[in-house]
Amino acid sequence: MKEECFDLAPGEFLTGISVKYWKYVDRITFHSNRSDYGPYGGTGGRVKKRLSAPEGRTVAGFKGRHWELIDSIQLMIY
Repeated sequence: MKEECFDLAPGEFLTGISVKYWKYVDRITFHSNRSDYGPYGGTGGRVKKRLSAPEGRTVAGFKGRHWELIDSIQLMIY
């Protein structure tokens, strides 16, 4: 399994994610107030969706469902 990571700069925070999925999340991109990180994952997925925090709020974490693969993901907003 390949592992990827990135560091946020001082004052930088997550604002949302973009995912490509079908039965499971295949590809994810993280969006911050300064940059985009990714995409991470595969090349599949039929549907593309962007989840964003409301203006003036930040992404504090994620929750969802997974077994062997992630099949549901939600933003936790602060």
